[in-house]
Amino acid sequence: MSAFSLQSGGTGAALKGGPALDRMLKGLEKKEAKKIVRSAVTKGIKISMRAMKSNAVSMVGGEMGALINSNIQSRAFKRQRPGSFARFLSLKPNVPGFIHRTKDGQEYYIPAQVEFGHDDVAPIPFMRAAADSTRAKTIKRTTDHIKAGILKHAKKAT
Repeated sequence: MSAFSLQSGGTGAALKGGPALDRMLKGLEKKEAKKIVRSAVTKGIKISMRAMKSNAVSMVGGEMGALINSNIQSRAFKRQRPGSFARFLSLKPNVPGFIHRTKDGQEYYIPAQVEFGHDDVAPIPFMRAAADSTRAKTIKRTTDHIKAGILKHAKKAT
């Protein structure tokens, strides 16, 4: 597993394992390496998730902020390159409170209107701001967990 990717709020934080991490991971069994990377990426992206939830409550506020806060989730990409693992943060689909229907029958997805704004309202980028501010911490935590997982596996093997 030579490439790791963290996607958050439409922005990515690519962690190209570096030669040292690559060599260590390739020395492990494929199943163990996969387990270590999946666990590390999942733990790393939780930093961005907490920041997004906090931003939803503080920046958006009200009922919509609370609704967004409770519906942010971390998911794995459906299609991934062999030898890589990626997760992204998004809002749960089909939440009734997120859809607004006008009298004309048009539907609007409210979180998109909040994040990107529209004609009458300025954007409140709660997802993008969280992703940008936590990128370095996320990469560091992921790298640290990969190293710790490799060392733990090495101790177990001896």
